[in-house]
Amino acid sequence: MAYKTILVHVDDSRHADARIRLAARLALQEGAHLIGTASTGVSAIMYGTSPLAADAPGIAPFLESLLERADKSLERFEKIAGSMGVPSSEMRTDEEEAGISLSLQGRYADLVVLGQQNPDDPVIGAGAGYPEYVLMTCGRPVMIVPYVETVPEFGKRILVAWNESAEAARAVAGAMPLLKRADRVQIVIFEPEKSAGGAAQSGAAIKQYLARHGIEAEVSSVTTPLDVGNALLNLSADQGCDLLVMGCYGHTRIREILLGGATRTILKAMTLPVLMSH
Repeated sequence: MAYKTILVHVDDSRHADARIRLAARLALQEGAHLIGTASTGVSAIMYGTSPLAADAPGIAPFLESLLERADKSLERFEKIAGSMGVPSSEMRTDEEEAGISLSLQGRYADLVVLGQQNPDDPVIGAGAGYPEYVLMTCGRPVMIVPYVETVPEFGKRILVAWNESAEAARAVAGAMPLLKRADRVQIVIFEPEKSAGGAAQSGAAIKQYLARHGIEAEVSSVTTPLDVGNALLNLSADQGCDLLVMGCYGHTRIREILLGGATRTILKAMTLPVLMSH
C-alpha cells in the first residue's frame, strides 16, 4: 500500500498550519495528491433540526462570514503547500459539517489528516466530537495531530499498540508506508496482571508479519492493571516516539463512553500525532 491521495482538514484554528505542513510533508514523501478541504457547516445551520430561512434577519451576513473564513483557510493551505513544493494539490469547500464532509471525502483517499479538538479554540463548521465521528465512519486510516505541539518531525520513531484486534490490524496496515520509512518501530502489548506472560506468541507473530514487509520491529510486553491510554502516552514520551499507531474503539463506543477507554484518553490528552483505524 502507498498513500496516493491524502485528505487534510483545513480550518482557521491556531494549529491548522502545523497540520497542513505535516500532511504536505507526507504528500511529498509519498508522491501523493494532497487535498485541502474546508467545511462551513452551512447545511447543518440551514437544514438541521431547527432550520433557518436564507432570508431570516441576520442570517445572510453570518453565512457569508462562514464562507469567507473557509476561503481564507484554504488560502493558507495553498500558500503552505506551494511553499513546500507539493506538486499535486487541490482545494475544496464543503457546506456540510466537518465530520460528515471528512467521512465522505475520506473514502476516496488513502489517509485522512485532521486535528485534535481544542475546547479553547473551536473550529469553523465542526461539531463536538467530529474526530471520533470520522474515525468511526470514514473507513480509512486517520492521523490526528495534537494541538499542543508544532510537530517539527514525525514518523522517525513509531510506537505501535498491538492487541490482536481487527482495529489494530487495520491501523498497522494503514500505517505501512510510514512504518517502512521509520528509523525505529516499537510494538507494545499490554497485558492484564492476571495473564502476564501470554503475549509472547502474539508479539512473535506481528514481528514476523512486519519483517516480511522489510520492517524490523522491537516487541515488548507491559503488564498494567488499567488505564492503557495514559500508559501509551507515558511510554511514547519515555521512548522519544513521534508517532503512535493504534486501533480505536475496540469495544462498543457506548462502553467506551460509560467506562472510559484508551481511545478517549488518547483523543483528549494526546501529545504526539496518532494514526488510528476502526
